[in-house]
Amino acid sequence: HLAVSRSLWQPITTLPALLALAGLLGWGWLWRKRRPLFALGILLFFAGHAITSNVVNLELAFEHRNQLPMLGVLLAAADLCRLAWQHFRLKPVLAVLPAGAILLLTGGLCAWRAHLWGDPIQFAQASVAASPLSPRAWMTLSGLYFERSQSQPDSPWLSAAINVNQRGAALTGSAPMLSNVVIFKTIRGDVTPADWSRFLSRLKQVPMSAQNKGIAMITLDNLDHGIALDERGVIQTLEIINQRATFAPNEYLRIAAYLHNESHQPGKALPYLKRAVTLSPANDPAINQLLQQLEEAGRADWVAQLNAIKRTSATAIP
Repeated sequence: HLAVSRSLWQPITTLPALLALAGLLGWGWLWRKRRPLFALGILLFFAGHAITSNVVNLELAFEHRNQLPMLGVLLAAADLCRLAWQHFRLKPVLAVLPAGAILLLTGGLCAWRAHLWGDPIQFAQASVAASPLSPRAWMTLSGLYFERSQSQPDSPWLSAAINVNQRGAALTGSAPMLSNVVIFKTIRGDVTPADWSRFLSRLKQVPMSAQNKGIAMITLDNLDHGIALDERGVIQTLEIINQRATFAPNEYLRIAAYLHNESHQPGKALPYLKRAVTLSPANDPAINQLLQQLEEAGRADWVAQLNAIKRTSATAIP
């Protein structure tokens, strides 16, 4: 829900915000000798954010990035209060009241946040309430519920995890959450073709980010853990992602291993093997081992095709 600035006028608050920040920084610098505590507070705020709010491509915003810089804001505010007391020659009791109010407010907020952070589920629930359009908030809450379920089909925590993913996916359109619905319902024993259809349909639409691409490997991980996911749905998941993203050679090999060794459609492994050979460096030990295993499995025709690709790749001009 945070608006990303695309230009000085989009959104309209971008230019005023930049001017305000520049003015605040200039104010702190100009008062570095006149009010050194105020200047320290302002410059501490900017120094704290310079680490995470610069050209490095980090995620847009996190609460904890403000924890240290906030000390600078409080120092600057306190020094402005001190300046006001000196200027208006306030009585000590009147000087204490604003300072006490600031301490009570910030201390109370800090205690409340510490209370929320002290309980992972409570914190995740508060995050969902604060950011209902955040897939990460929903996924965090779902993960905690699932962890408490210990993968027991009759656990109420598992049902809670399924419910959280369904609600979160309805609000955010998250493909990973729809994937979780399929996985968790498979564990519970009541997954339906409609669940798979919703997930696969959404997977065709979402941008193929690292998280969405990672659904392929997560699916294979769950198969390795003994979750009996529908084979047809798994193969479709792999094919959709393969059509829209590029895997690393070892990921292609892992997909091919599943298709060849564990599925009822071993022939579908060959295109993934070809991609793995094409992308691998010459004389890659993993590819050499693969060719040997295929030879021993009676796949001489596949070996011949893969060797041809290997030779072509080795002689190709970079």
